[in-house]
Amino acid sequence: MANVFRTPALTTDKATGKRIPMRDKKGNVIQHPKCRGKLFLANGKNTTVTLTTDRKDSQKRLDKMQQEQDDIRNGLVPIPAKHNTALQRPIEDFFEEYHAWGETQGGRKKRPWSDGNKAMRQYYKKFWIEELDLKTVGDLNMGIAPKVEKVMQRLLQEGLSGKTVNSYREGICAPCAWAYKRGYIEKNPIVVTEKVNQKATVIRRYEPPEVWARIQDASELGLGMVLETGRLSGFRVNELRSLTPDHLRPDNKIWLSWEVDKGRTERLQPVPKELIDKLLAYAESGEAKELYRRFPVQSKDRHKFPENPLLFVPIHIARIFNRALKAAGIPKNTKEGKLDVHSTRTAYVTNVYRSGADIKTILTLTRHTTPAVGLNHYAKDSDELLRDTVATIFDSGGQNSHPTYVQQPEKMILKKTASPDFKRGCSENVMVVATGLEPVTPTM
Repeated sequence: MANVFRTPALTTDKATGKRIPMRDKKGNVIQHPKCRGKLFLANGKNTTVTLTTDRKDSQKRLDKMQQEQDDIRNGLVPIPAKHNTALQRPIEDFFEEYHAWGETQGGRKKRPWSDGNKAMRQYYKKFWIEELDLKTVGDLNMGIAPKVEKVMQRLLQEGLSGKTVNSYREGICAPCAWAYKRGYIEKNPIVVTEKVNQKATVIRRYEPPEVWARIQDASELGLGMVLETGRLSGFRVNELRSLTPDHLRPDNKIWLSWEVDKGRTERLQPVPKELIDKLLAYAESGEAKELYRRFPVQSKDRHKFPENPLLFVPIHIARIFNRALKAAGIPKNTKEGKLDVHSTRTAYVTNVYRSGADIKTILTLTRHTTPAVGLNHYAKDSDELLRDTVATIFDSGGQNSHPTYVQQPEKMILKKTASPDFKRGCSENVMVVATGLEPVTPTM
């Protein structure tokens, strides 16, 4: 058993700012009134604990603490859970701490949550507290997993999409994961639940520029400018809503703040010069600001309108778009999919992929991290494009007019295949034109 001891009382040296022992008038070191002791923990580490002012009492306390650690190390006592002290904490206090963390660094790349994300987190908090009857942190136990699954099943039966139901699940899974990471609960109860199938239920179709021109001509209330900007920049509705004249750059780019970008990244999006010229002229007219004045909209918490807007993008812009479709005689829904304001991004991404640009340029312009999102959800093919592609590969007789594999020796590079010495590499790794068998080396 370790013995207790005393350490000097410390004070701060005003000259150096360092901690130094306190001394009396005679220069003797003053001991700290409380005893201390070295405690050897069950995990093999050691720590120093502060005890009481009485030496005998401190020794008894230290011996008891050391015996508890020895029993844990020898397997006689289970390891105490760190979360026990937090189980009785009110659930509202827990969510308040969780949201404070999220509003400072809970978003992507340690960014704060966006305004829309904050509003949805507040909604999910109220929803799950009511559905699960949460009172304290201790209620976030494994027993809520079946309840969460039943709620998800009910939401699907009510007609919500799989993606929306998974968002509801994330609304309770994320706080539980955050609580588990900080030791507030023993396990994350939601990890045993599984996401539902979130295959897209809404398919948006691609329309060529001439169809969009008809829609823009039939538009009202500044919708034409919104559609043209979205179709030539790929911006989403909320991103279009956030634009101001100050976002336009003279080098034919539009600056996008990380606060509204879906990837939480600051962007400089290249756009055609003609679009910049039109937007500058539209900004000088002040039409967007006048439209907001004429048609005041009661904004929700997640919709923020700039003081000097570049475009008029109200919450009910879908209704304005539907009127434009009807006026232009274009159906909203066909067998290829529906057409809405977000279809401008579908048109943009499809055109970028069809341009033949390299993959790095495509990802930069579409603002996607991987090609999967663009290829699986945005980029569309067409019967005409498929027929033209097939025609370039096969002749009229059905024979392949191009070799399936054309070897270009002067351009093909081999990696680590010409020498067994992988550390040093090959002295020459360019393939040469095949000229037949290598002649036999004459014997000496």
